[in-house]
Amino acid sequence: MLRRVLLGVCCVFIMGESSVSAADRFVSPNGKGVQDGQNEANAFSASAGGLQVCWDQLTPGSTCWVLPGRYVYPTGTPLRITIANDGEPGQPKRLMAWQGTRSVTFQGNRPVPYTPATKASGNIWIDVDAGASDLVIDGFEVERFQYGFYATDGGNSRLILRNLWFADTRTNVQIHGHPTATDDALRSHEILIENVHGVRHSKRHVRLDRQAHHVLVRHCAADSQFLDADWAVGFEVIAGHDIEFHDCTAQRCRYTSSKYWNGDGFAFETATANIRCVECRAFDNGDGGFDVKTPGAVLIRCLAERNKQNYRFWATTGMAWLIDSIARDAVIQGVGAQVGLWTKGVVRAQGCAFTNHFYGFLTDPGGNIQVIDSSVMTDTTTDTLRSGTVRFTNVSAFHPTSGWQVITDP
Repeated sequence: MLRRVLLGVCCVFIMGESSVSAADRFVSPNGKGVQDGQNEANAFSASAGGLQVCWDQLTPGSTCWVLPGRYVYPTGTPLRITIANDGEPGQPKRLMAWQGTRSVTFQGNRPVPYTPATKASGNIWIDVDAGASDLVIDGFEVERFQYGFYATDGGNSRLILRNLWFADTRTNVQIHGHPTATDDALRSHEILIENVHGVRHSKRHVRLDRQAHHVLVRHCAADSQFLDADWAVGFEVIAGHDIEFHDCTAQRCRYTSSKYWNGDGFAFETATANIRCVECRAFDNGDGGFDVKTPGAVLIRCLAERNKQNYRFWATTGMAWLIDSIARDAVIQGVGAQVGLWTKGVVRAQGCAFTNHFYGFLTDPGGNIQVIDSSVMTDTTTDTLRSGTVRFTNVSAFHPTSGWQVITDP
C-alpha cells in the first residue's frame, strides 16, 4: 500500500516538470534585465530578496527556476513556504535548478569547520509553515545551514525532495506529522525523499517525527564524518508509521560524551510502526548500525559493517524480521561488546550471513532469536557464535575451536 500511494503522488508531480510555462518565474544571484522574473533574461535578483518574490508569484502547477550560481543567504532569511503560497493537489509548486542538478549552490551562515561550540549555529534554508503542501524541491547543493528543509509545524502533504546535496549542516531534512492532531489526514504524509545526500551533518540527515506517515526515502546517503558532540544519526524516525527506506546508506555517526559511545546509522524509536528497510547499509557508526525499537520491523537485504552493534532490536512485542542480510566485523567503540544481532524481543533472521563478532547473536533475558538457513563464523577463539536464547535451524557455523558445522537445534 505504501508503494502504491507514493507511486501515484510521484507520477502526478513528475508530469510536465521539464517544460516551461508562462506562469513560471526565474531568479538569479544578482538579477538580469528588468528583473521582473518573467523569463531567463529578466530574472529576479536573489540578493535583493528575489527568491521569495519568485516563489510567491507562482501559481499552482508552476515553477520557480533558479539559474546557475551561488546564492548566499543573509542572516535569518529562509525561503518561507506557507499555506497561502503552496501548491494544490495535482498541481504542485516547484523550486528547481534551471540547468539541471547541482548547477545551483545555496550557502548559509553556519561556521566552518565544525566545532562543538557552534553546533547550534546557522540559519534555515527552507522553512515550511503548518499545512503547506504540494511542493517539489529539486536539484540543489546546500551548504552551511543549521537546518535544510524544515517542516516541523505539521500537516504538510504530497512533498517531493529530490536531487539535493547537503554539506556542513546540522540537520538536513526534518519533517513532523503534527504537534497535536490525532487524525492521520491532518498529519504530514505522502512524502518522497529521493537522491538526497549529506556530508558532515552534526546531528541528523533525515529526521521524521510527530507521526509523519506514508513516507518513502530512497537512494539517499548520510556521512557525518565523525563530527562529535551533537549525537549524530543518519536516518531517524522518532514517531511515525508506514515508512520505507530503500537503498540508503548511513555512515560515520558518532557521539562520545560518555564511556558508552552513541551514534546510529538508522534509528527507529518506540512510537513507530510498519517500518521497512530494503537494501540499506550502515558502516562505521559508534553504536548501532540499525537501532530498531519498532515492533515488527522488517529489514531485507541490508548490510551492517564495522558498527559496534550491527543490528539491535528492542521491541518486546511483535516479531522483527531480518531477511537475506549481512553483518560483518563489529568494532569496539567506547565500552560495550561487538555484536552482530542483539535483541530483548523476538527476531527471525533468515538467509543471513554473520562474520567476526564478539557475539554473533546475543539476547537479553526474555529475548529470542531464530536463525534459519544462515551462516555465522568467526576467526577468533575468544569470540562466541551465540549467547542467550538463540535457536539455529540449518545454520552453517564456523568457530576455530570446532571447525565447520551445520547446526539444527532439536
